[in-house]
Amino acid sequence: MIDLHSDTIYSLNRLGAGNSLLDSPLYLTKRNLEENGVGAQCFALYVHNEDLPHSPWTELNILHDRFVREIQKPRILMKPGVYYGYGLEIRQLGDMTLIDHTGSLPGVSSSFSFCPQKGFGVVVLCNTMDVSVGTIADAAVNYCCDLPVRPSLPVHENRTWSNEEMEELAGDYVSGEGDSFSLYISDGKLLMDLNGKHVDLIAVYPWQGIVRKKYSDVYLTAVRDEDGKVFAAQYGSRIFPKNVGGF
Repeated sequence: MIDLHSDTIYSLNRLGAGNSLLDSPLYLTKRNLEENGVGAQCFALYVHNEDLPHSPWTELNILHDRFVREIQKPRILMKPGVYYGYGLEIRQLGDMTLIDHTGSLPGVSSSFSFCPQKGFGVVVLCNTMDVSVGTIADAAVNYCCDLPVRPSLPVHENRTWSNEEMEELAGDYVSGEGDSFSLYISDGKLLMDLNGKHVDLIAVYPWQGIVRKKYSDVYLTAVRDEDGKVFAAQYGSRIFPKNVGGF
């Protein structure tokens, strides 16, 4: 987490002019998760309105070119083939790059994507939550790029969780946005309840599983310290710290 205090305010253009705050790689450790919370994988920037040029919006370049480049650089692995920049996801689409972000809050779901090589973008807005707006955006992007509108989901070999994985992963996890899930062992299997509802968790790789939805997979990945102990789990694009004391 890059911490910009109130007495250290930077305008976007000043950062673009050569400030070095954007040059450091992003590492997720137990310490910075404890000190900075789930925002440890994000980037914050505060701007005073007097720092922005006073000109008509049609002529205003809010983001300096260097800043735009920096927020699109892969910083942290989100799931196989997909990386997080500063608030943006970066992935390959054939031999092209796709920049996007999808999310939801109570009452709204939204997604935006843009492909620099093709020079177009897609925005999907929905006035309810838990809608697969990212899948809708992906279908539109694929259509514009002459790719299959609905590509097949990946096929994985059958795999079971090891005893070490189950014992380390078992526990309660809470995000900073109110979502929570529990991983627990029952009849020799690792099961998952997400926000109080059971979901099928499928083991696909060591320390990684998926929840297969109708149109897409959501990856769950263990986040471990230097001793191999699980202190958090990444579900989708969010980090869920492990709650030692329970809910």
